[in-house]
Formats: sequence, C-alpha cells, structure tokens
Amino acid sequence: MPLSGKEMRKLFLEVGYEIDPGGGKGSHWKLKKARCPTAIIPNPKTRDRTLSEKALEGSWRKNKMKYHFRIQKEKKGYSAQCIELEGCITQGDTLKELQKNMKEALNLYVQEPADSEDLAALPKESIRKSKAIVGVALDPSIAFSFLVRYYRLAYGMTQQEVAKAMGFDNVYSYQRLERRKCNPTLKIMAMVKQIFPEFSLDYALGC
Repeated sequence: MPLSGKEMRKLFLEVGYEIDPGGGKGSHWKLKKARCPTAIIPNPKTRDRTLSEKALEGSWRKNKMKYHFRIQKEKKGYSAQCIELEGCITQGDTLKELQKNMKEALNLYVQEPADSEDLAALPKESIRKSKAIVGVALDPSIAFSFLVRYYRLAYGMTQQEVAKAMGFDNVYSYQRLERRKCNPTLKIMAMVKQIFPEFSLDYALGC
C-alpha cells in the first residue's frame, strides 16, 4: 500500500531529517540533514545496555564507511593490508587490479557467519590518507547489514528480541536485515532507527 505524504514525511523525520523552514513550495516540503551530537553506545563485547563507550564517535560522519589500506610495492606488483582489520590482506599485479582486490577483500572480511558474535572493527577516522595509505569504501549493502548487527550486539539484544521490538511475526524476517542481500524499504530503515537511535543511515549507505 503506497504511503501518504504525511506518512512519508513522518518516516523521513524518524530517520534523522528535518524540515527546512526556508525550503519547499505550496504543498511540497524540503528536507535537510539533521545535526546530531556524538553517538555514545555500549561496548559490543558486553551485554551491558548502559551507554558506556564512544564506539561510534563518527556515527554522523560526513564520509562513507571507509577503511584504510597501506599499499606496498613488491618485486612483482603490489600488496595491501587493511590497517583497522588485521589479516585483511590482498595483492595485485597493477594498482588498478589492487584497488579492485582491496574492495573485494574488505567486503568478504567484514561479513560474519549469521551465528557469530564476533564483530569487525569500525573504521578509524584518525587515520590520514597519504601516498601509501588509501581509503576503501565498504559496499553500502554490507555496511548497512554490518551496522544493524553491530548495534544489536552493542545493545546486548538477541535477534529474537529485536524482531519482536520491530513487530516482525518471526525472527527470519529480521535475520534478512543482517545479510548482505538485504534491500530494506524506507519503512524498515525507520524501524531500525527507532530501535537504535544512534544508527546513522548517512554513514551506512554513504549518502
């Protein structure tokens, strides 16, 4: 069933946008990104629901969810290692091939088995790019599913608990959100934002 204009406006407000008082015309309205304070969330290693760690200090970052790779020239070609993710290493005969392989290696590394409670580290904004250090953006679909899972574990919640909080009839409907092939609707994104207020769609989707 299509959403009415009032319902669509409500959903955009719920996912972090504001109505621009100086924009819009007639029955139309203009949205702008809201200014949000630093996000503080619980430590994902614990099941403590108290807000105790600035683990997502860049929850409202301006950039995409980018990790950093250190590139090294080899005798034949190039190699690269992700600074934030130990063990995420790749190589290529040319820089163009290396760029492609870095993205592939990153996307594969961040994805975890559905029953795992391990989490890959978040990107570090303090790392500066240089000739030898480049930023590689995580695929938006993977970034979204990763952050949904990240916040669930950060809040010490099970998949069943989140599924119930979102009003799903079964846990399978929620589990799809933690999978790479997830294609969430605006309504689902608003529900995620309601359960996990610190979740930044801009950061996850690279807006």
